[in-house]
Amino acid sequence: MHHSFLPLTLLVVAQALYSCPTLTCQWQAPNICASLVSSNSIALNSKPCDGLHQCNFDQILKWYSLSPTESLQCQPAQAISLIDAWTCGNRQTGKDLVSGNYPRTCLGDSDCTLQDGTTNGCVCAPRTTSSSGYCQPNASSAYYQSYWDLCTSNGNVIDGQYEGFYWYLRLQFAVYYDAADLPNCKETLWEFSQFTAATSVLNAASCLLIPTLFLV
Repeated sequence: MHHSFLPLTLLVVAQALYSCPTLTCQWQAPNICASLVSSNSIALNSKPCDGLHQCNFDQILKWYSLSPTESLQCQPAQAISLIDAWTCGNRQTGKDLVSGNYPRTCLGDSDCTLQDGTTNGCVCAPRTTSSSGYCQPNASSAYYQSYWDLCTSNGNVIDGQYEGFYWYLRLQFAVYYDAADLPNCKETLWEFSQFTAATSVLNAASCLLIPTLFLV
């Protein structure tokens, strides 16, 4: 059974004209995801959540927007359903930036206007030195050309559970992975630990295919 990637429901928190918090790494009590350092700074726990819990940057942003006084606890881990194949969907036109290229820093949604007059929004990323966000790339933009090339060569379908999950993460959280000043403890965040795992599986699968190519 095929499931469609597009249109995507973005999980990242769009922040229009919003000052993003900066992140530091700090060893904290077990199963603490993050704590507030100041009104514009968050300490991410260098100690990962236990195996039954997870720490999401998306969750951190929602917590931060509520002006918290208490630390954010690690959240119960969510089960991941891997799909055998994803249908790529239809690519839309006019979805590149009017000005500049991705990754592009921004202070508000108007900095991320697309050629068709819409915007994908300015979103916060886990940065250590800057409170500016990044423009969320539209899935149909040239930023994702390699995704669309793969779709074209494979009958508009992404095969394989981990390849599909890799592109799901890449399409949802590109601004996180592209940030120029990521914290050293970024792997304690679910978005990064999962992306690292999916990438490793794909790289291992590619290596296993190499002997087969020589034997054909």
